[in-house]
Amino acid sequence: MSLKEKDRLVFHYGDNFMNKFRWILLIVACSTITGCIEEKSEFTLNPDGSGKVVYETTIQPIGYRRREGAINSQVELYRRIEGILTDSAGIDAWKDVSYKFAMEGNIYFKGTAYFPDISKLDIYNNLSGSHMIRHTANNKNSEIVINIESRKLDSSEEKESEEATVELSEAELNKQIKKAKLEYNQSNAFEAEILSPLKLKYILHLPGTIKEVSNFQKIDNRTVRLELSGDKINNVKDEIMNDEDMLRKQIREGKDTTDYIGDDLVINEKFFGQKAPIQVVVASGHKHLFDYDSEVSFARKNYKKMISQLGLEAVIAERDAEVLIPKIHNVIKLEKHFEFEDELCSLSMSVKLPRKAISVGDGNDWDMVLTPDMKENGRSYKYEVTVLMPDKQKEILKEVSGDLYYFTATGCRKFDLGIMDFKAGSKSKEAGFSIRELKVYEWDKNSTILVLELNLPKGAIKSYEFYNEQGDALKVFIGSKMTSNDPLPLSNFYFKIRGNFPPRGRIVLDVWDGVKKHKVGFKAIDVPLGFDKPDKHTNISQ
Repeated sequence: MSLKEKDRLVFHYGDNFMNKFRWILLIVACSTITGCIEEKSEFTLNPDGSGKVVYETTIQPIGYRRREGAINSQVELYRRIEGILTDSAGIDAWKDVSYKFAMEGNIYFKGTAYFPDISKLDIYNNLSGSHMIRHTANNKNSEIVINIESRKLDSSEEKESEEATVELSEAELNKQIKKAKLEYNQSNAFEAEILSPLKLKYILHLPGTIKEVSNFQKIDNRTVRLELSGDKINNVKDEIMNDEDMLRKQIREGKDTTDYIGDDLVINEKFFGQKAPIQVVVASGHKHLFDYDSEVSFARKNYKKMISQLGLEAVIAERDAEVLIPKIHNVIKLEKHFEFEDELCSLSMSVKLPRKAISVGDGNDWDMVLTPDMKENGRSYKYEVTVLMPDKQKEILKEVSGDLYYFTATGCRKFDLGIMDFKAGSKSKEAGFSIRELKVYEWDKNSTILVLELNLPKGAIKSYEFYNEQGDALKVFIGSKMTSNDPLPLSNFYFKIRGNFPPRGRIVLDVWDGVKKHKVGFKAIDVPLGFDKPDKHTNISQ
């Protein structure tokens, strides 16, 4: 996704747009998208808002990936782990990370995250709304207030609601109520099934004695708990939609009845029993529960070792210092594509990486085309970025920035898979290599595709050779990109041959060893917008 501001252009990938919704709506929407079925967050808080959280989650892989089998389940596993460890916000360090496949192919993750300010914590894929927790110190009474954001309708909203009221006949109202209920029942069936197994739990260990508490369950004088189930969410949603007085009010105000959530305090009462904030007040006399700086220092020192022991070096990116783009080669207006309402343009530029790369990408393949410049020995790359067209009156962009992912290797290994049958299901003498499929190429019936399944990052293959059983070399072409920014193991490679593969043969692969993933920010300052003539052959869908 590209985001255009007044005079600054920044590329954001993986923005959590759902942060705009209040927390109950967030749970409903996120659980439908992410497949999270269970989540537990146990916080230990210091008086200044710093702390640590033991975060556990069980995720059901997205349906279409599960149906594709173990390979894509493994891909899903690594994507989720990468997202949690690298895309979470407000975290200083991780420790004690573990992950595995749970029952029925579900993904389980557990780890401890350290945060300097709980009000700025936002765990990626987190449904119970860690980013909605607020910590406030009351200097006057030396009290601390911890709450999950909630609000009442203010007077201006109530006034606006009254002013929006329209007159409808009783017959028209009844007709629209019946329609709203029908639409809800039709759209809610799938959502309710996904939400049903959901279980969410908060536990907060507080830095002092509890003075007041509402909607949290008090465990002892310094600990509270909050729990929510998918069944409870479904029941409350049904209760709201069966409230005809509420539906009448919504319809009269011209609001979408399926989006109704009402006054948050009323919703809190329905879920947790009290028409009050989800809040706990800690009395004065509080103290630190642990030495934050010391534990964070230890976690940071051991992070690389932990990632290596978990086998995640090719999955979790190591952050490099930002590099400056010395020159934008050209800026080209693109023909407007029917799928895009906004005008687009292409920026062609180069970047010199901190070290030699074996492959480069940006995490969004269609949006960036990268070409290595071999003169720079694998460090300089030319690429194009597709962005929103700046304002016509602009002659210069003050800043263009974003992130690149690239991979390095410590060496290269040769894998001779030996003589094997060229047919689906055939395994090589080397563990982890097998032929997944052999089929006629759908775009050229005179060619055949061999799908090789291997437990390697996509960009790890340096070169390949095919031979028949007699040792004669075969002219085989790669059917998918040899290099990719996708580091995930258990990948498929497509090889194409004119005609048919022989019944038996041998495959030899040169594979990069010690593959590591890196992330580097890039920035170009004061980019002139001297547009070239539009390239009529450029099509954004390609």
